[in-house]
Amino acid sequence: MKTTFEICLILAAVALPLQLLYWYAFRPVLLLRLRYKLFQSRDSLRLMVLEGKVGEKDKAFPLLDRFVNRCIANFDRLDMAEVISTRLKQAEQLEAKRDIAIITESGLEYRKVFNRTMIAVVGMIMANSPGFILISGVLAIPVVFFAILAFWFNRFRRVVDAMFAKFWGFLNHQPATAACA
Repeated sequence: MKTTFEICLILAAVALPLQLLYWYAFRPVLLLRLRYKLFQSRDSLRLMVLEGKVGEKDKAFPLLDRFVNRCIANFDRLDMAEVISTRLKQAEQLEAKRDIAIITESGLEYRKVFNRTMIAVVGMIMANSPGFILISGVLAIPVVFFAILAFWFNRFRRVVDAMFAKFWGFLNHQPATAACA
């Protein structure tokens, strides 16, 4: 019993400084860099409109602009547990799938902005979920297996696409603040 207690104390003495280092030194810098990537996505999207590369009346422009602004507004508070536990209504899921289809069928410029935004948002969610990072680091082999299944099996790919649509719908229905507009 005494040995178990000593092991727990040693683990706490090692884990606590690492956790504090992550939350107060590493995470703020990482989130700031990711937030700048979102600002870059929003600015490049609006610059494309000003330069005439894309039209402001295109279907994809308001979708992407609203999505990037909501991502910026909700940057600090979203984590993996919230994304996974949220249940979207059927109408929200259908709307999310429609929006993703519009963006993927639009021009290359829109897809580049969308991909850059999604990479920053996934990084943000993982930075806000350090437990998820630890678990995914331990479970690297199942992640590779998951990727192979998604690549080879169409039904599994549809499940992954449905999860992606849920993710889009979840972030798309977050409230936006006036500061991001």
